[in-house]
Amino acid sequence: MVLVACQNTFSQAYQATFGLSENPTVVFFDFIVEFLFLLDIIFTFFQEYKDEERVVREMRLIAFRYMKGSLFFDLAAIIPFDLIKPLFHYKPS
Repeated sequence: MVLVACQNTFSQAYQATFGLSENPTVVFFDFIVEFLFLLDIIFTFFQEYKDEERVVREMRLIAFRYMKGSLFFDLAAIIPFDLIKPLFHYKPS
């Protein structure tokens, strides 16, 4: 996931600078990367963690810990940039 995250960071920066690519291969690869991020979010809801003295396997506690922790950042990572860009585009009147 670290390699995918690095690729996504550089790809988003490139597309923000030079515009979105219409090459089908690049579009498909970006879709695969976004899908992998979505799978990571889903799998994290099922991933046990070690508490101070025990291993927590209860789904409710795992989900609550993840929602309090990094769920917001993970969701922000999969929002397509081309949907957000028009919201911040400055048009002088």
